[in-house]
Amino acid sequence: MINYKIERDKANINIIDFGLSEELKKIYSLRDLYYLTYNGTDYYKPIEIIIINYMLSILKKNKYNQVKNFKNIVISKVLEDYKETSEEYAEKYFFTETGFNYHNNKLNKHNEQLLKYGNKEVIYKVFSHLYNELNENKLSENLINTEKNIFKWDIFSLGLLFAEIIIKANINDDKAFAFVNKMITPYYWNRYDIKQCLKDPIFKLNEKTTKKQTKKQTKKQTKKQTKKQ
Repeated sequence: MINYKIERDKANINIIDFGLSEELKKIYSLRDLYYLTYNGTDYYKPIEIIIINYMLSILKKNKYNQVKNFKNIVISKVLEDYKETSEEYAEKYFFTETGFNYHNNKLNKHNEQLLKYGNKEVIYKVFSHLYNELNENKLSENLINTEKNIFKWDIFSLGLLFAEIIIKANINDDKAFAFVNKMITPYYWNRYDIKQCLKDPIFKLNEKTTKKQTKKQTKKQTKKQTKKQ
């Protein structure tokens, strides 16, 4: 990430590493998907990746045969595993069931009673979506081969980073809040992809600001050169 300050004509380079880099294959079996979703830091994994890994882990143990009470087993495992992360998201990033509820360094009073991010209802809804894809033999196709929802894993991770920046810098910007919301929604089919991120109004706003700053900087430089002459 390059942070360029126009007024000082200087740039700082920061390296962001989420700890996972893998060249994707053309076709993924369920077994391949299991190992792919097993990798990475759990804290930066979106809920759909955690659910997929538990689904495939249980199926793998049963040699991909039908499992009795499959839904209940997966949901209870995910709830147990995700509890600590969910609490940390709520405490650190003000995430609730509706998303990023940060405003002026406080949790919105209106939303204080909301359920935590990744509650049972949310997990059940995401599981149902994935389970339908699994039954239709479209899980791998929609995640990697065609829809490429796998890249929304990175969008979620980056959304966490942006949330942290907003909180630490005490940024009060509704457009920034809405942008992060689109990046961290647990419903991955509604989550932004990279093209949607780049088309978000927040970047158009920054583009206008940058143009204004560039014009000011150009005027200053022109004046300096004129004085020297």
